[in-house]
Amino acid sequence: MKKVKLWTLKLTNENSSSTGVFIENLKLQKGDQLLIYDDKKETIYGPINSSNFDGGSLLSHEFEGQTIVLKYFSQLNNEAPNFKITYVTNGIQKSCSEPSGTDPCNQDYRCLSSAWDTQGRSVGVWTYRNYFAGNYYTTYCTATLINNTSQDGRPILLTASHCRPKGTTCSNDQSEYWNSTITFKYYSTSCTNLIPQTGYVSFTNIRRLAWWYSNNSNLSCSVNIDQNGGDYQLLEINYSSLLYISNALVCNGISYSSWSRENRYPNYSLSLHHPCGSTLKYSQENQTACITTYLGSTCESSFSTFNNNNYLMNIKELSDS
Repeated sequence: MKKVKLWTLKLTNENSSSTGVFIENLKLQKGDQLLIYDDKKETIYGPINSSNFDGGSLLSHEFEGQTIVLKYFSQLNNEAPNFKITYVTNGIQKSCSEPSGTDPCNQDYRCLSSAWDTQGRSVGVWTYRNYFAGNYYTTYCTATLINNTSQDGRPILLTASHCRPKGTTCSNDQSEYWNSTITFKYYSTSCTNLIPQTGYVSFTNIRRLAWWYSNNSNLSCSVNIDQNGGDYQLLEINYSSLLYISNALVCNGISYSSWSRENRYPNYSLSLHHPCGSTLKYSQENQTACITTYLGSTCESSFSTFNNNNYLMNIKELSDS
């Protein structure tokens, strides 16, 4: 058995219903890995290593209970880890429960036909820090990796406009985006075992490109987008080299979703999402899709919703400015 060095840190957050951790300046050397889990080992975040994490800030998932454990495994010849735990998140109420496998709107992705594997590998859970009433808390939204019309592998993420740190605008600094994390392949272990599998892939250092909300408030920041309504936001995984990030995504089995601007409504729709930050779930609709209203506004949002040709529905054309 190969010998390694091990550092273990146990954090207890008294009177908390759920606990998470925010880490800065995390740079894993080759062969090192980090695990984060609850004290019952029911949910494991990681392993995080140099092949699936490019370094920087890391915001973990929320774990049920008051205690989490961090374990850092290092090769004998590597330097000791050097990172900063900036804060521990404190759940003031019970976090979202894992959706039941019997919930018709949240069937487990592992029970879905393998024909949807490519689409499933393009959908991730976006974890970011929100601010409300003087406190920070962890928020989850679903985001989908899509290509642009240049088809150059630029890592653009499509999510909803209402998913953003409170108060941020195009003129604000994007620190809360930079500190967020997108995690792909966050699946259950199997169709009958809803415990998250290990080996999912996370990227940090997210930046906002543009958003549009259906109340006609144009908040486009740097990318040209069609302004015909909707509730969508474009993010990007920051990178020093486009070749590096596209290779990192592909080598870790992450896919880019196809999309279409066809002006017709499919007779079958399937949505892939991470409700409450859970493992990937799916919902399906066997009736013809239509435009509806949300909060009094016409909205064509269809994030991570695919038609019967396995294309993302109703995507506005995207071009670099």
